[in-house]
Amino acid sequence: MSGSRADGVAIAETRHIRDVEAAMQLWVFFAVEDCMAYLYEQMDTHNLFLEEEERAAVRQIITSALQDRFSIGQIWNAMWRSVKDAAALSTRKYYNNTKAAKTIPKKIDRVLTCAISDPAFAPYDRITATPLGAVLTLFREKFGIEDSTMGAQVRTTLAADAALAPQLEKNEFDNGRGLVRGAFYFLRQFTELDRIVLSCFDGIELDAQEPEWDENHMLGKILYSLNEFYAFDGGAFGNKLLALLDVTTPSDQDVARHAALARKKRAESGAWADESGWMGALSEVLVEGGVALDDARKISGAILCPSDPEDVCRIVRCVPLPVGLCAVRMDYAHVYPDYIEKSDKLCVGEFAFSFPEEQLGSDGCDRDVVISVTTENFDRLATLISSSILSAISSKNYEKKSKLMALVAGKLLEEASLSSDNSEVAPEIQAGC
Repeated sequence: MSGSRADGVAIAETRHIRDVEAAMQLWVFFAVEDCMAYLYEQMDTHNLFLEEEERAAVRQIITSALQDRFSIGQIWNAMWRSVKDAAALSTRKYYNNTKAAKTIPKKIDRVLTCAISDPAFAPYDRITATPLGAVLTLFREKFGIEDSTMGAQVRTTLAADAALAPQLEKNEFDNGRGLVRGAFYFLRQFTELDRIVLSCFDGIELDAQEPEWDENHMLGKILYSLNEFYAFDGGAFGNKLLALLDVTTPSDQDVARHAALARKKRAESGAWADESGWMGALSEVLVEGGVALDDARKISGAILCPSDPEDVCRIVRCVPLPVGLCAVRMDYAHVYPDYIEKSDKLCVGEFAFSFPEEQLGSDGCDRDVVISVTTENFDRLATLISSSILSAISSKNYEKKSKLMALVAGKLLEEASLSSDNSEVAPEIQAGC
């Protein structure tokens, strides 16, 4: 992601794409990633491994196939057949797993070539090991493109949508399409403040109105989806929070008084100040409601400025009321006419972990990370982070992999030393919008 809040402004449901080819190649890119993830899952079952050359060959084959003739599900069909044949081949005399795996690219190509003239060649269903990510979910929800939709139909669908796009006025910016999916995590309780927070996300879709708790009722989870990254309605949250704190909304006189103070501060020092007066006035009434001054300023910033789910998760802990919300997973995708933004991270406490949950592998999941942070079990947390790094690197040259990991460990130690020497901590929320 670019990190710009302005870039994150989402668009209404009525918007349409403008660059068909860019949208098509975006779909192909993520379709290929899902197909490769399926292939690796099937190969792991049979203890098969592809070298980089064979991986590149498979990518080339399926990229071409997805452009027009085949769907994601049909590619899975071809992969399943090819891996099954390779697994059977590996058991034969004079064969082994390595030699058998090398046949997989040609097998996939052969199956797909034969399937061109076979109208009965069926798509396979998505498996739980390869969940639908934010980008392909965006294509499904916005355009009706499923795992069974062939590439030619994808292109036709995108072209039909683009034909509905109005002409842009000169200097008008097309904000594209966005989607956020993920989970909110709650520690031991689900309170009135938590309900207020969830109610203030415009257009939010929840899988349940109450968290699904683990067997110890320690951590609860609610899955969500949003059509906008900055869907949080700060004004609505502010009104409900002030009512919950039993304080009144700032009067016009209060706002005018703080606006005058801000103008004076800026004139005297040149420093930024909210000359609307609202930030100072809101902070004042929040302090009256029992909020610490620094926390009141952070909350006011989130109310008055665009806030994403990570911002909200952090500022809600500043409110001196019972609250369970402690973490949020955000799988975010935004498609612009000329480029895309993609992010997948877990935010808990003062940490943000920028890797997908599946990268934790068999050693853990988001729940384990959240509990490790909230209980300050840093040994367990270090194990989970190490697993995420290891799962992102594969090599059959174990000597080179070991050397690389040792160098990575050294770099991390250097960074830890530098971090411990840095006494300045950046503010969580900027004073200005």
